[in-house]
Amino acid sequence: MPAKFNLQQYWQSFHAWHWRGQSRQGLKLRGVAFSPPAILRLNLWQQGIVLKRTRHVRQRALYGQRLQQWQLDFTKAWLSLLKAGIPQLEALSLLQQQAQHAQVARWLTRISQRLHAGVPLHQSLAQSGAGFSHQYCRLVEVGENSGSLSQILQRIVSQSELRIAQRRALKKALTYPMVVLGVAALVVVAMLYFVVPQFVAMYQQMNAEIPAATALLIRTAEQLQQGSTWALLSLPIAVLLLIPWLLRSALNSAQLSRWVYRLPYLGAYLARSHVLHDMATLQLAYASAMPLTDACQLTARSAPSALMRQHWQQCGRLLASGSSLDEILQQHPLMPEDAIRHVRIGEQSGRLLEQLEQLIATWQQRADDAQGRYLKALEPAFLLLTGGLTAGILMALYIPLFQLGQLVG
Repeated sequence: MPAKFNLQQYWQSFHAWHWRGQSRQGLKLRGVAFSPPAILRLNLWQQGIVLKRTRHVRQRALYGQRLQQWQLDFTKAWLSLLKAGIPQLEALSLLQQQAQHAQVARWLTRISQRLHAGVPLHQSLAQSGAGFSHQYCRLVEVGENSGSLSQILQRIVSQSELRIAQRRALKKALTYPMVVLGVAALVVVAMLYFVVPQFVAMYQQMNAEIPAATALLIRTAEQLQQGSTWALLSLPIAVLLLIPWLLRSALNSAQLSRWVYRLPYLGAYLARSHVLHDMATLQLAYASAMPLTDACQLTARSAPSALMRQHWQQCGRLLASGSSLDEILQQHPLMPEDAIRHVRIGEQSGRLLEQLEQLIATWQQRADDAQGRYLKALEPAFLLLTGGLTAGILMALYIPLFQLGQLVG
């Protein structure tokens, strides 16, 4: 899960200097440093490099998706160095030297300092300020203790790449429909604001009888030209913007979560996606040689709702008391029957991990197919909406002209 929103951190900037220099052999070199030119000149001189030019830049703080992308890039680079047989501290030192962002260099410095002080790796990551989730640090702890850190980092990379790829695909698919909808809204507003008043003036000069549809359109255009109407129109927009925040707040309550999951369409979608998220976390933790009880507790900490969190906490306690995972999942009202069936087969055959992997792959494919169908339907739906609104406005404007033409004829 990403770090909590912090306005001061979001607007914070960091200082960096792009430098160019020349080595003793006459080679032109360049790089990024995070110390002032006076200190930078001395450091480069000690390395046999003459500083020629510097350029000061301000770097925005890493936050949100940029932070998640950096965490993925860091994990991949870290994994590559570990696979190459480079020791932990040396690998982090290399990553620190190659850092292109002052904030990243600061984080890696903190991690290295804590490791030198004897702090375990997972605690060093958690205390670095780099926003690593509890799930990430807990899995690193398991890999650190079991000697399988490379395998766990590989699984973390695979999961992160999948999430980022899905988010990018969703953005790409929504771009064109959103542009169409935005252009349609501008066209409709422009017609009501500029075109309709011209027709109103023309009808008044001709003393034409105005049909009900045209009269409604004229009243709408007149209301749009008043400032109070724009304030009223902003209310539903504000409500739409508040819906994600309201959903997050409701999901933090176990009782309200039940009501959210009962909402038509949205509730079913959230239930499926949250169960998929939790089962994927459980599968990742269990595949990392973590005991099933601990895997359930880890899943509880990263659960997207209070109701799911409550269930997985109870799941860990019941497993410790001797109940089977199959029996426990049957008590959850949101758990699909195919998930219970896969878990039952996995427990009885001793291949629970394989069954969980098969279940996650099947669910993910279904989710991708459903998302693709919905997104494909958005474009024609928006085009129909745009065409319908435009045609309705034009018909309302020209009906009086047609009637006048018939009377004259």
